[in-house]
Amino acid sequence: MRLFVAVCLNDEMKKALTEMQSEAKRLGMRGSLTPGNNMHITLAFIGEYGRPDKILRIMREIPFDDFEIRLNGSGSFGDILWGGVICPKELTEYTARLRELFEERGIPFDVKPFRPHITLARKTENIPAGIVPREESMKVSRISLMRSDRGRDGKVYYREIGSAISVPDL
Repeated sequence: MRLFVAVCLNDEMKKALTEMQSEAKRLGMRGSLTPGNNMHITLAFIGEYGRPDKILRIMREIPFDDFEIRLNGSGSFGDILWGGVICPKELTEYTARLRELFEERGIPFDVKPFRPHITLARKTENIPAGIVPREESMKVSRISLMRSDRGRDGKVYYREIGSAISVPDL
């Protein structure tokens, strides 16, 4: 099964990001838009791996407090349009520790540097510069292990198969 660790977004964040997609299209961009239900921030892409239980164990070993993410600008990687997020140290620290434990325990993952973003469109042409999102933020209290499946219609569907939850204040 194809797996990745991610921060899933709430409906208000998805709505703000969909507005960014609409603005990009209005400005002449063409491409394959990411469906709102598939929008997320990838912390570690694992790929094909048959032991989600091992990944969940590692995710749950890493304590973290709730933190807030905020939308912040847009940009592109080649033909990919992305929405930016302000990355709090809690997210950076969690991601660094997660990847460190994956490496120590032999869990395969994509070792590209962590660049927090949300993919808005792929295979694009005419990406407009500097699309600014409306002010939107959300509290993150859960990190999700996601599974990616391709449907019969060719579309990709993401489904949470487990999570790690923040440590409550005592």
